[in-house]
Amino acid sequence: MSLRVRPGARFTCHGDGLCCADVHTFGPLDDREVATLEALDRRLVVLTEEGDRVIAATGGRCAFLGEGGCALHARLGPRAKPVSCQQFPFVLIETPTHRRVATDHRCPCRTMGERAPVTAEAAAEACPGPPDRTLLSTFALTEGVEITIEEWEAIEETLLARLATEDPLEVLGAVEIDREPLEALGRLYVSQTDESRFVVAIRRFGRALLDELGLPVEGAVEAPAPTLPWADAFDRAEARSAPEDPEAMLRDWVADYLWSLEHAFLGTFADARAELSLRVRIARRLAAERAAEGARPDRAMAEAIAIVELAGVEDDYRDFASRAAAG
Repeated sequence: MSLRVRPGARFTCHGDGLCCADVHTFGPLDDREVATLEALDRRLVVLTEEGDRVIAATGGRCAFLGEGGCALHARLGPRAKPVSCQQFPFVLIETPTHRRVATDHRCPCRTMGERAPVTAEAAAEACPGPPDRTLLSTFALTEGVEITIEEWEAIEETLLARLATEDPLEVLGAVEIDREPLEALGRLYVSQTDESRFVVAIRRFGRALLDELGLPVEGAVEAPAPTLPWADAFDRAEARSAPEDPEAMLRDWVADYLWSLEHAFLGTFADARAELSLRVRIARRLAAERAAEGARPDRAMAEAIAIVELAGVEDDYRDFASRAAAG
């Protein structure tokens, strides 16, 4: 089955290190990966609350991350790393006619600086595992209207062409989202007390969400601080990067979301347009906040994109926002 990549997608790993930090868990691990790690040290594998086996973290970073990069990679080679590490930032989606590769934008290596075009060959080498998700047949465009992947591709081609130059909100043409569940989501997020990079990002998203809704931020753990726990990764990215157009970065992220077909697994495309438009507005709000705090505008947008993408994979967001889409 052929492997397709989105035209214009670019990525080069520069070792900025955010993907090796607690913006996510380091796994899950399969039996082979667990055996490899436990042969080195049984303390390297821990269980999450959900029962998944993952690599232990030290100070909010993967236990293998050192000054020289990944010690597991250096000691045993790239194939010794868990599949989730080898594959990041690629996302593999299987459809009835082909496989396609999208990319996550949670690391500045994906969003900032010199990046090589993503090729099918590079993606295939980086994705030794099974697909992240599989589209078996048709999916919902709107309530009661099912389309095939071939029909979607005709729609997608037009959307991607427009995203090359147009405002994402104009391209998506989305309807509004019901405020009540989103208010509850924002209040839940700002009350989180964990200090991991993931939760700090979620708190920041919650504040921006309440601001977007025009609601007071009550019960927040703390006000946003200019120094954020992921600053070191973005410091490295900024030092190696010439300034870029923040809006072009945002359009690139929206294009990857469409290419990922995530909307086919979360409801209708109409629902997806609504929630994605919300995250575009919040990304702009977050980028403006970071720029006001002194961040270079493109770095501010890269941080904002990482935050809104992290929110999109958080369980409560998927539960509240996706179900709240109207129309």
